[in-house]
Amino acid sequence: YATLNDGEVFVSVHNNGGEDGGGGMLKVIEGDVIVFRNPCLHPGDVRRLRAVSSPSLVAAGYTNIILFPALEHGCDSSIPHSCSGGDLDGDDFTVIWDPDLVNIDVREPMDYANLDVYKQPASRNQTLGGAFEAASNGMVGQLSNLHAVVCALETEGAESEISTELAKAVSVAVDFPK
Repeated sequence: YATLNDGEVFVSVHNNGGEDGGGGMLKVIEGDVIVFRNPCLHPGDVRRLRAVSSPSLVAAGYTNIILFPALEHGCDSSIPHSCSGGDLDGDDFTVIWDPDLVNIDVREPMDYANLDVYKQPASRNQTLGGAFEAASNGMVGQLSNLHAVVCALETEGAESEISTELAKAVSVAVDFPK
């Protein structure tokens, strides 16, 4: 049953009572939200979506969950895939709904569907060659650290060509054991 439209998500969380010590309640988030998954290295990995309430999904009792639309007409890839190449095999997504934080400049997502980093030539002093070798050895943390350093050194930051290539390598490394 198609409950969610393109660009919409259903988010419900269990409120444990917080500082007031009240009883826990189910809260369905509504309005603009920011969604991403880690590692979040490319500027386009962050998506701004619309959280909506759905009577059928509320009635189903889903708790502490984000649900994405099953059908996305006119989209090249799914929302989870546009978040760092994510899939739905246990990936954790972060959702931010604070109105002061959701008004961000959203960038085009990277094309993770056609990712073929192993056939791309290294463009700068074998850095990428080393990154791809690290990816094949399951070294996500080292690649992420290298990405952070490169972003700090490059004038364009995370939007530089080498930063983008490293983000691709990390995406491949995350799923490499599969």
